[in-house]
Amino acid sequence: MSSIIEAGTAACRLYGPSKTSVADIARLLGKSPASAYKVFPSKSVIWNAITGNFFETDLRFTPSSDGELTSAASALEEAARRTSPDAAGA
Repeated sequence: MSSIIEAGTAACRLYGPSKTSVADIARLLGKSPASAYKVFPSKSVIWNAITGNFFETDLRFTPSSDGELTSAASALEEAARRTSPDAAGA
């Protein structure tokens, strides 16, 4: 699973996210696109895994005053909750 995510990240950096296909990812691994679908049930699940990995590993905020390292993904989720129309009624 992690090799597919790593290859997907590399393919996005090579070709750009909008032009990267599952075939590109599989090519970097020396496999067929079907091999990616044996691990991930759909293209969207592959993209979610690549994106999640990117947010968790590549985007980091600096440590806060209390020394905690906050991931960009957590900060984005919190910002989305604060600005969500549903949050106003909660």
